Amino acid sequence: SINNNNENININKSPINLIEFHHKNFILNEKALDILKSIKENLIIVSIVGKARTGKSYLMNLLLNNNQSKYPGHGFEISSRLNSCTRGIWLWDTPRQKPNSSAKIIFIDSEGTNSVDLSTKTYDSKIFALIVLISSLFIYNTNGNIDEKSISDLALAAHLSNTVATNAIEDKDIVITELAPKFIWVLRDFVLDKIDPDTGEEISSDEYLELCLRNKSTKNKSMENNLIRENIVKYFKERECVTLPRPVEQEEDLHKLNEIPFSGLKPNFREEFLNLKRKIYETSKVKKIGNKKINGPILVELLTSFINSLNSKIIPNINTAMDNIIINEIEKAFDNCIKLWKDNYIKIKEGEKFNIKDLYDEKYFIMNEFNTVINENREIKYNNQYLEIFNNNKNKLENEIQN
Repeated sequence: SINNNNENININKSPINLIEFHHKNFILNEKALDILKSIKENLIIVSIVGKARTGKSYLMNLLLNNNQSKYPGHGFEISSRLNSCTRGIWLWDTPRQKPNSSAKIIFIDSEGTNSVDLSTKTYDSKIFALIVLISSLFIYNTNGNIDEKSISDLALAAHLSNTVATNAIEDKDIVITELAPKFIWVLRDFVLDKIDPDTGEEISSDEYLELCLRNKSTKNKSMENNLIRENIVKYFKERECVTLPRPVEQEEDLHKLNEIPFSGLKPNFREEFLNLKRKIYETSKVKKIGNKKINGPILVELLTSFINSLNSKIIPNINTAMDNIIINEIEKAFDNCIKLWKDNYIKIKEGEKFNIKDLYDEKYFIMNEFNTVINENREIKYNNQYLEIFNNNKNKLENEIQN
């Protein structure tokens, strides 16, 4: 049913650069922002992160039902070249529909962490933090089994608290944990048997992940890796693992995967992939910050706030970003109500039977309409700053109507 719901949606669409890194600054693509602004529904934001050349783009194309052999030239670029194909952060420009929901699913892809030609810890950490902040589902894509090296490659998770700011420093870990997306570790070309070393019994992929996230001995790099493990467990409370076998038998076919239809892939790969796809399309949740559900316009405000901070060499502050969003919602409600009042005032005044009571009824309606901003942003009631701004705008609205 997932395939049928999404198979033929705008097959001529393509990925678009959402954020690029140019001359030491992050730049938001206005065309991508316009696409996001047009999505008024609540958003599920699915991101894929991992080292370059681990098949992220191919996985994304499968999730989007982009069959390259039928529609050449569409989808995320796939390459076996050394240089990463996916610079910055890319957005698939057509959202998918969550089954049995009004929510929309958008997919973003990033260049691999530690990519060959744009690899600095500062750059990678900012990209990593930004994706964690905006995602509701975070897919970490690696090859093979989970070993010390693959744990080490997630080192950015250990420093997440250093790349995000909040107004209450002592509660930063709690804030990040509440904000962090669901985490799915996807293991590509997985061939090991999943066995519990203590019992010798076969275990599930999720149990295998938890086993690998236990602290190891303190020799060599294990102490550093244990900190990474602890932070993954601390920040990503919802964790799952999906193991995908090699999609094709022949080595040469790996270099032309974009030419092979889904039906031509190995049955066990197709089965595990569809399991992953169900997790994404059926169980993923709308992105929320606090109690605020994120739609396209709000995501644009968040991104703009975060990018402005990064370019100013300031750590993005979650509370400041949310302050801007709530204040903008109040001011937008004021502007909408003023416009509605003026439009309806003219209609009533120029009507065949002018009645002053109709104007007072309209005023009552407009003031109630403005009050709905609190129902949509309940944080206003419990924050003195928001409440003061709300009351100031409410008084201003009433005075303008009365005048």
